Amino acid sequence: MSDHRYAMFQGLITAGLGFWLLLRVWDGTILFYINQRFVLLVLLAALGLLLLAQMVFRQLAQRRQSLLTGEVQPPHAHSGAEEHDHTHDHDHDHGTRQASHLMWVALPLVLGLLFSPKPLDASAVANRGISTNAAVSRTAAGGMVLGIPPEERTVLDWLYAAEDSPNPAELDGLPAVVTGFVVREAGMPADQFLIGRFTITCCVADSAALGLPVIWPEAEKLADQGWVQVRGTVKMVQEGGRWQVQIAAEQVEEAPQPEQPYLFP
Repeated sequence: MSDHRYAMFQGLITAGLGFWLLLRVWDGTILFYINQRFVLLVLLAALGLLLLAQMVFRQLAQRRQSLLTGEVQPPHAHSGAEEHDHTHDHDHDHGTRQASHLMWVALPLVLGLLFSPKPLDASAVANRGISTNAAVSRTAAGGMVLGIPPEERTVLDWLYAAEDSPNPAELDGLPAVVTGFVVREAGMPADQFLIGRFTITCCVADSAALGLPVIWPEAEKLADQGWVQVRGTVKMVQEGGRWQVQIAAEQVEEAPQPEQPYLFP
């Protein structure tokens, strides 16, 4: 592979990665991969890739123009059979390394184009498990959940509220409206299920499933992994020296998956 062609493919792959990242930021699906506070960094990275690709293409254009005007001479032919054989072997090894490098660089772009963006769903809980306490990293905004109206709190907000409240027992009896997917764990009573959501601290690799126990007489009728909206009353229970938030449901309805199914600590 000639150096000119190698540089051209480098520029095309770099530009492709930049445009792919821009598209993910534009349509919001970048949030299927990372926490929302890193979106600006991804945008800057995408612009940097496009700038780098533009520089590569400009150098190629300048090189071509120099060849046309005679400012730069094309590589001269080698003389002598021995020198030709040595050069051929060298070029072959060099070209193989270049092709291998391009394949590795292009791999993220190829995977991104082959597989459409898709968030984690309830089926991933089987491998990752689910927690009923806020065992995720906190941000500065994490301690402000007590100022959020009870009906607007998410699964994560209620878990934080139980930790942040100076008297968690005071949360008992508050109204709750929570949306999430249905999870059933082995050994759960027939009238209970977990309403869960995935959280992302940095990226999807550190995602964690969190859930709240829901008491509902018709729990067995709910479809596993389906999305529901639960309306009810908070019930605070002490287990193992910790306060646990439960919801005594008054109404459970099927709900569509939110456009952004993750919660961000």
